Amino acid sequence: MNYSGSELAELGGGILFNNNQQQIQFIEYDTRKIYFTKNTAFVAIKTKNQDGHSYIQEAYNKGIRSFIVEILPENYSIFLDAQFIKSPSSSKFLHKAAQAHLRKLKLPHIAITGSNGKTILKEWASEVFSVSYRICKSPKSYNSTLGLSLSILAAGYEHTLGIFEVGISGLNEMDIPSQMLFPELAVLMNIGSAHSAHFPNRECHIKEKIKIAKNAKRFLYFGDDEEVKSYVQRLEIPTYSFGFNVTNTYSIQLLKDKCYTISYPEGQSTIEIRNDDYASLLNACALFAMQHLYGYQSDQIIKGINQLSEVEMRMERIPGIRDNIILNDTYNFDLESLRICLQKFNETSLTKILILTDIDTDHYKEHDINEVYSNIASLLNSAQPEKLILIGKVINEYKEWFHVKPIVNFVDVDVFLDSTEINTLKSSYIIIKGARSFKTEKIVDKLSLINHETCLAIHLGNLEHNVSYFRNLLSPNVNLMLMLKANAYGMGSLGIAKQFSNKNISYFGVAFIDEGVELRKHGITVPILVLNPERAQITKMKEFYLEPEIHSIQQFQYLIDEGVLNSTSKFPIHIKLDTGMHRLGFSEQQIEPFLSILTQYLDKIEVKSIMSHLSSSDSEEGKEFTELQIKKFETGFNIIEKTLGYSPQRHILNTGGIASFNETPSDLARLGIGMYGLSTSRHQPYLMPVVSLSTVISQITFVRKGEGVSYSRKWVAPEDCNIATLPIGYADGIHRMANAKFGEFTVRIGKKHYPVVGSICMDMMMIYLGTDEYPEGSKVIIFDDQESLQNLANASQTISYEILTGISSRIKRIYYHD
Repeated sequence: MNYSGSELAELGGGILFNNNQQQIQFIEYDTRKIYFTKNTAFVAIKTKNQDGHSYIQEAYNKGIRSFIVEILPENYSIFLDAQFIKSPSSSKFLHKAAQAHLRKLKLPHIAITGSNGKTILKEWASEVFSVSYRICKSPKSYNSTLGLSLSILAAGYEHTLGIFEVGISGLNEMDIPSQMLFPELAVLMNIGSAHSAHFPNRECHIKEKIKIAKNAKRFLYFGDDEEVKSYVQRLEIPTYSFGFNVTNTYSIQLLKDKCYTISYPEGQSTIEIRNDDYASLLNACALFAMQHLYGYQSDQIIKGINQLSEVEMRMERIPGIRDNIILNDTYNFDLESLRICLQKFNETSLTKILILTDIDTDHYKEHDINEVYSNIASLLNSAQPEKLILIGKVINEYKEWFHVKPIVNFVDVDVFLDSTEINTLKSSYIIIKGARSFKTEKIVDKLSLINHETCLAIHLGNLEHNVSYFRNLLSPNVNLMLMLKANAYGMGSLGIAKQFSNKNISYFGVAFIDEGVELRKHGITVPILVLNPERAQITKMKEFYLEPEIHSIQQFQYLIDEGVLNSTSKFPIHIKLDTGMHRLGFSEQQIEPFLSILTQYLDKIEVKSIMSHLSSSDSEEGKEFTELQIKKFETGFNIIEKTLGYSPQRHILNTGGIASFNETPSDLARLGIGMYGLSTSRHQPYLMPVVSLSTVISQITFVRKGEGVSYSRKWVAPEDCNIATLPIGYADGIHRMANAKFGEFTVRIGKKHYPVVGSICMDMMMIYLGTDEYPEGSKVIIFDDQESLQNLANASQTISYEILTGISSRIKRIYYHD
């Protein structure tokens, strides 16, 4: 989306006040999520609990200068530089604008609805279709009517396929989505009991869901549900069914262990599905049907499904203490999700334990509570857990209906946690299922071993804070590029890219073509700049919509020789100037010879930006040289701009440049290591730590005075002491020389630091505890802030960048918010 205030007002049927000529590309409705303000409008939404109009001043203070409102502020006169679009209903304005925007784009799209599985199916579909299309999709489970409107408005002319998730929970809620959408394909997953309490009966629930097909060209639905099928048959568009029943258009059946056949009109295909639970099988069958209806060949479909990355599920499988496995599934508590969850008991030979709370009776005010618990009892009696732990007062009244022994009951989670019962759970497969109000996450935390693994943890909230901090150092008209090279400095480029794909980031930057291709294959649609494109793969630039940095005449010649410029559309490039770094780029003497060649292809290329790199922007001693680089860059930029006849974006600022030279004329700035809370500038105190590397104590060994530790006995105990072995070594990225000097490389347990001793091994290292003792499995922090990371870098005689990028891929990356 990219509209002027007047254009957007017309699109949504509003009235524009105080036109400030600002374009609107993005819309935010939560001031807590406002990180970037350029071309962003704040929409004031009224809900039962809050009125967004009360946050207008906060949004204005953050830099927002466009607003969508129902009521103009009483102190309207103080917002003279802001424009307001006024409408009787902000929500309806967005609905109308989204509907008009989608029709203006003429964007082909798929709409997915249902009770269970629609988010995972949407993510899977986005991934497999991204090989052939540029995808615009609903982020995560952003499926409310508001979320749908904002998802549609995020679409642009660069997208070739939309995949939108539609969620409803009551009567007539599908009316607005069905008006907004005109899908090539509408998909209805199974209709379970989620939200069923808000419908008079199941017939009404089904009819409401099927409204998604109102303007659709084709309809795909879960055909094992005979009641759904009876209503689908009344539709006047082509319909197709999927499921386990062989009478479906697409059906999936077990062939042998984890090997399945998918039948379709032209024949059958065989596929191996490792995670073959009910939901995954249903999603795989639906995904096969979707691709087949879009003309994909069966072997191509199977290959795509096999390569799917694991989508973050609401059902979390977590290693537990005392050899337990914890299955945490508290996102929804309805009969269908309970049924799917209980199927997991079939995957284990461990003791099966179910922890179950009261249901949220507010969802069943119009239903007989006895009937609900009768259905729960039927599921439990079929699954036959070997132990049942009930939490709540109401569910205990129905325990006679549960034919499971033993059954224990606690009034609430805290009482259970304080009991001795929790300490008896060992070598078991424990499913935790309950209403959110019971805060069962406390049980997960108590039983989980997740904090006792070797892992690199990335705090996404702090990451967003740091990006926002650097963004606010720049002028509002400067766009931002996030550098994801070297696997995002070791943080995991895909995880970081997904986090910022919908955060108003203009570009991602990678070093090599393969890095960009990998992001594209996983559905990342943000423009990607490739800093060092190799000739061997340069044709992939066009195939995957990647944009190369051109830093030599020879490199430009590669584009010509490989036929990349042979297209009816202009190919985007970025020109790199060498202003003193002397690494890559055109020198002052090379600019004119390059331009003499470039001018022959002006009808074939579009110069998206002219760029350079600062060598010393993060040091006070380099200030004079940095200013000289900036001056040279301006000279080179002006020469190229004059030849082109138009003005590309200019960017020379890196993290250090943003921190210390942010008044430099720029259209784009490149943020790298700074977003992870690492900076040598005066801004460091305002940044938040993002990354931590932790492990556990595998074993504690008592070592006598004079005995050696590790290879070659390079460290000998000066006294009797305890030595702890940690399961992390140089194969994980810990430099062998880090402990060359005793006491320089330390790790932390709690608040106490301990030195690493002996030679660091491939997979292990040892620490000196003295007389201190800790239980095996205790958490050990290798680093968790700039100071501890820098200490490790100093001990290793390197820089923090090398430490981060050197963390092995075998170390698990986890991403979390507080």
